[in-house]
Amino acid sequence: MQPDFSVETTLGAGRNCIVFDELRLIAYREAFAFKCDGNLETFQARLERVATRSFPTPSTIPGALDCIVRGAIYLAAFQHRELL
Repeated sequence: MQPDFSVETTLGAGRNCIVFDELRLIAYREAFAFKCDGNLETFQARLERVATRSFPTPSTIPGALDCIVRGAIYLAAFQHRELL
């Protein structure tokens, strides 16, 4: 049996950490497009759709998805400072 080197198994990351890591990468890639063509609400809605489609099991923590999405947006905006 091959060892499992996935982040989830190796680091023991929980569901919310995994969702955040995935959304963060998407937010980095798509930040400029939403800055030019959309607005913050559209960007947030897009990331929420991705999160609920990719991870349909709801979090047991109320408001966790909103915090995860906002954190990913904040990091993307910090990475691309001209978005601030």
